[in-house]
Amino acid sequence: MRRIAVLVTELERLEAKFAAKNEASPDQLLLYGRTANTLRRLLEAVGLQQRQRDALTFGGLIRADQDAERRRLAHEQQHIDEGAE
Repeated sequence: MRRIAVLVTELERLEAKFAAKNEASPDQLLLYGRTANTLRRLLEAVGLQQRQRDALTFGGLIRADQDAERRRLAHEQQHIDEGAE
């Protein structure tokens, strides 16, 4: 787990460097790729594996927001109805 933490920290440091300079050299990208691969292998070794997730789309986010709002309104209406009894 310590090695995993070190690699995550190093990847974050490289990402910050890339963002600050708005560029990365081929050697830096190679180091980043190797580090990310090593991290993946270590995570798999401790039992953490990638799982496929549904991709978020703008339309999906809007539908999820609308569904949440409908549930909230239905919950409020239920409390109003219970109070009227």
